[in-house]
Amino acid sequence: MDLNKEFLEKYNDLMNEDVELALEFSLNALKESNNADFYAYIADCYMSLDDFDKAVNTLKIGLSNNCSNSTYAKSLLGESLFYLNNFEESKSVFENLKLENPNSFFVTAYLIDININLNKYEEAIKLGIDILKSNVLDSNDTAYILVNLGWINLKYLNNKDKALEYFNKALELDKNIGRAYIGLAEYYFSIEDYNSALVNYEKAIDLQEGTIDVYFGIAMCYKALKQYDDALSYLHIVHDADNTNEIYIKEIREIENL
Repeated sequence: MDLNKEFLEKYNDLMNEDVELALEFSLNALKESNNADFYAYIADCYMSLDDFDKAVNTLKIGLSNNCSNSTYAKSLLGESLFYLNNFEESKSVFENLKLENPNSFFVTAYLIDININLNKYEEAIKLGIDILKSNVLDSNDTAYILVNLGWINLKYLNNKDKALEYFNKALELDKNIGRAYIGLAEYYFSIEDYNSALVNYEKAIDLQEGTIDVYFGIAMCYKALKQYDDALSYLHIVHDADNTNEIYIKEIREIENL
């Protein structure tokens, strides 16, 4: 089978139906044609199955065989290495892609996350600022970058005022970006404005961003406000989700004593 519109339509249909079927389909296409371009689609299936080691090996074979869809293959390779926590090699792949497309949102977003994991915060910030200056992003992608810059300043550099500025700018562009509200909540918690923190945590939950950390943050706000029954309610939610976390257990015992 050729890698053409017919293949891609069938492949996408199978991916929506059953990834294993899409994998079998792609493997058969490779066997029939020996076209190295199929390796990327095989790797895409492995990634959907969370088998990133196989994805990496498959992509490297495709690239070594001079697949013509090398940009797509490199993108998948960088992602797979990232999810394997192989940040240095992932960074190398994405930096190569950035040379091909300096203003790619996808590449820049990954490089920012990689540099955060490598504790290279200033490098991450520079990447974000540079792509914002390029004026190539739409409002949603701009808001995403602004939120990331806010988180770096708040969580890693303790630049609270700068973080607040970035979160607010992001929300001016996209009122439905839940991570910005979580960032605002943590900002207000850090300055002991617990009621404002609660408002923003609740907005994040309304936008389907109700992670364990959000519920724990709400519990800690109620604890600080001495509303212990409410604090316990939220602590039991996070404890039910992770009953081995010693911090949750400690907080429950402490608040029960209070």
